[in-house]
Amino acid sequence: MNIRSIYVLAAAIAIVSCGGNSTTTLKGKFAADEIPSEVHITVAGIDTVVTVADGTFTLKVPVSKGELGMVESDAGRLQFISDGSELLVDYSGERPRVTSDNPKSLTRAFNAYVDKSVSLVNQVVGEDDASTRAYDSYMSLQKKTIAEHKNDFIGLYALQNVYFDYTPEELKKVISTLGPEIRDAEFVKIIAEAADARINTAEGKMFTDFEVEGVKLSDYVGRGKYMLAVFWSSWCIPYRAEVPVLMDVYEKFHGDDFDIVGIAVWDEDVQASKDAVVDYETPWDQIFGAERIPTNIYGIQNIPHIILFAPDGTILKRDLRGDAIADEVSKVVPAKQ
Repeated sequence: MNIRSIYVLAAAIAIVSCGGNSTTTLKGKFAADEIPSEVHITVAGIDTVVTVADGTFTLKVPVSKGELGMVESDAGRLQFISDGSELLVDYSGERPRVTSDNPKSLTRAFNAYVDKSVSLVNQVVGEDDASTRAYDSYMSLQKKTIAEHKNDFIGLYALQNVYFDYTPEELKKVISTLGPEIRDAEFVKIIAEAADARINTAEGKMFTDFEVEGVKLSDYVGRGKYMLAVFWSSWCIPYRAEVPVLMDVYEKFHGDDFDIVGIAVWDEDVQASKDAVVDYETPWDQIFGAERIPTNIYGIQNIPHIILFAPDGTILKRDLRGDAIADEVSKVVPAKQ
């Protein structure tokens, strides 16, 4: 099971309202003993500070259904969706949040969706049947939410939580169902491009070459050996956990028929990558300073990402981790005696 923390993507997309109000009215309410002097509000290109007078404030902001607005004060940070509904920025209760009396309010729907998602995540505590059912319910909720909110931020938010669970082909199909404004969101563009890249570099396809400061992937791949390409970064804790596994694979299989090459990505400081190689004592060759060049080509969005290439450069396996690394290598290369 693969549940990720729910998080916020502030995708600034101005979406025209389908009718009704062109503005959303925000009204503040505070506990008597916790009234701030001002609040900071950002939404729809607006970034403003509003003075709190007599324990309240009022502000009209443009409708922008495709992004998450923010209200920040000494009393905390709250989220809302500007859809033309009148919204109450309520800091007065035990659980501050933005609410609405309008049953069709997107903020109201967003709150309910997040509450349900968090409840299901909290029920996924292991590998038992109850956890599996909770996870399945969580996934169903996300996919149902995407289908029901194709034209607003809630659908975009739900997609963030499950896009990694789709195959590239499935993800492209889901994206095609979104409203045009949501498809133009930066996040959706990124995952769509990554899906295309994954399709173009799928198992069974020939490798795609790249060059970094005079060093090419083809200096290692497609030269008559099985090659394990490890995309990693010095700050990546999961990579650190894979190093002992990779060292064991290297010791068992390294030779005329098999080798490993590391590709350091997403490290702004090349020296940090070089220092990590020394710290980890990894003996295989490295391509340093690759940044996002290879990860864009191969549609890699999480590291470490490990690919096994055939001697002719065909991609045999992707996304190898843990015991699966040695298992796949042992299928094509005999261990040293």
